[in-house]
Amino acid sequence: VVEPFGEPHKVERMTRRILFIGGDEQAVAGLRSALHQEPYQIAAVSTVEEARASLKEERASVVVANEKIGAVRGADFLAEVQKLFPSTVRIMTTDAGDKDALIDAVNQAEIYRFLSPPLAPAHLARVLRDAVNIARVAEAQEAVWTAAKQQQDALQRLVSKDVSSEEA
Repeated sequence: VVEPFGEPHKVERMTRRILFIGGDEQAVAGLRSALHQEPYQIAAVSTVEEARASLKEERASVVVANEKIGAVRGADFLAEVQKLFPSTVRIMTTDAGDKDALIDAVNQAEIYRFLSPPLAPAHLARVLRDAVNIARVAEAQEAVWTAAKQQQDALQRLVSKDVSSEEA
């Protein structure tokens, strides 16, 4: 379907993608079990490079990153995600109570939650459901702003044409 401003109508995805980076594989397996009835696609990668490739291929509604992902800090990676995909909800996990990591995650990456293991699958499932709902609202808001911008641009083009034809 083509909208009046030339952009295809985007149908909301029923399946929401959640990407885990550098996390505990056992926790991800437990989460898959806890969320098996939800329309979520759960992907897990080990490195920042894999995460970047995965996000380039398909955007995620929620990104959950460990504070330590090889040589890269989770807060730094989540800040990168925030800049590229502002409507993606970001969650950070860490084994240690690293105060600097928490401060950077909040201030630079604008994370939604900061979680410490052990991560009970039922608790994590609740957090992710809430995060997906927040992402859904953010995506809808982004779509409304995009449509408003397109309408404003189209209106300005029409006004410019009218002014040009009146001057001629």
